[in-house]
Amino acid sequence: MHVTRTAAGPTTPSGHALKVYELGDKVDRPYEIVGVVSATGNRAGVRSKARKKMLAEAATLGAEALVGYYYDDETTVSTGDDDGWVGALAVKFLPSGAAAPAPCKAVVALPHTVIGEDLGTGKKAQKADAIARKHARLLLAKKGYYAVFVDEQISPTFPDGLKSLSATDRMKYGSPEADQVLAVTLGKRHALNILLIAGASQVVGTALYSKSANAITWQNSAGAVAGDLGVSWGLGHLFVPSAKTVQSVHAALVKAFETLPDLSQPTTVK
Repeated sequence: MHVTRTAAGPTTPSGHALKVYELGDKVDRPYEIVGVVSATGNRAGVRSKARKKMLAEAATLGAEALVGYYYDDETTVSTGDDDGWVGALAVKFLPSGAAAPAPCKAVVALPHTVIGEDLGTGKKAQKADAIARKHARLLLAKKGYYAVFVDEQISPTFPDGLKSLSATDRMKYGSPEADQVLAVTLGKRHALNILLIAGASQVVGTALYSKSANAITWQNSAGAVAGDLGVSWGLGHLFVPSAKTVQSVHAALVKAFETLPDLSQPTTVK
């Protein structure tokens, strides 16, 4: 379990039976985000234990509901990391007519990945984008953030395009609840020889931009090797990202995220 407190509040249960709004459900009441709760780990364990534990943790934050609850149930190749995770915003309802939720530094807008030329275009680039965003979302959850996928394209000159917007338009970018925007760039993959290669590295660049501060608050880049890839990788990656592509992207993101500030207070599920 990963719990992030984002607003001052009681440290005892709110006394309310918390309602759960699934990701995509409409919430017709204004609310304040008081925290982020998530769970990562074994897929079966997360599926069976996370929801009840998350509700209990949210209650201790003074929350009255979980908003944007999602469970990632897509099966992927093994990366040696957690393969199941779930996340949600812990919220407290405000009086009718109150202002919309203010931007929260623990909520991150996650636009599409900037794809390097050597990773191709079309369906191949779309798959690489999906891989990068999926694993970035997992790693953000492990550090106490809540990631929101957004369809807005991001400029390769990030964050210049955001800085040029008016303050109002900038705060609306992605999700009005998100103060942070994460840029992920998949760079070139290095190899000695595409047919004789014994290993390859995926270069990943990351940068976190605060819309309210209008500045980059964190950035890092890293490369990672995905083992003995052999001829099959050298030929296969020309057409579609392989299991080794997933592993190398994940490993590079893990390295890059090592320096990302951790907002959470991890707790143990019993």
